[in-house]
Amino acid sequence: MVAAIALYKAEMAQDCGNPTPGGDQLLDAGVRARVLAALQCNQRRLDRLQSGLHKILLDYEANLLKLKLPSFTQERMLAEARAYTLKQDSDLASQYAHPRQLWRANIDFFTYLDEHASHAHYANNQMILFDDPAEAKAMQDLLTRLKAVSQ
Repeated sequence: MVAAIALYKAEMAQDCGNPTPGGDQLLDAGVRARVLAALQCNQRRLDRLQSGLHKILLDYEANLLKLKLPSFTQERMLAEARAYTLKQDSDLASQYAHPRQLWRANIDFFTYLDEHASHAHYANNQMILFDDPAEAKAMQDLLTRLKAVSQ
């Protein structure tokens, strides 16, 4: 129960924000920094949630051992608890796979843009343009990946 309360408090205490800059703002280092911080915050939050839920289930298993139940009852309850923990871990990994891919693609996009911003420009209401063909291709690959995981 203590782990559940701690997890709840941690989740309620942190607001990662959700900055959604326009294309013309992406060359602003401050905007990119806020977006990257929010993306990384959401990723850490998901990690905390997943590991926190796992800890709650492990604590339940530990509490079963402290109850000093008859061995056949304890073995059955431990087996059920462990099976539930495995299922929950698997379900969460599956459920969180897409958000993780989406955040990773966004983080990669903004990290690349941040590293190459001095070579980029915004023109004709188009996204970020690069004069260097290699940088332009890398950016296009990142955008393609981002679109693929966003659908």
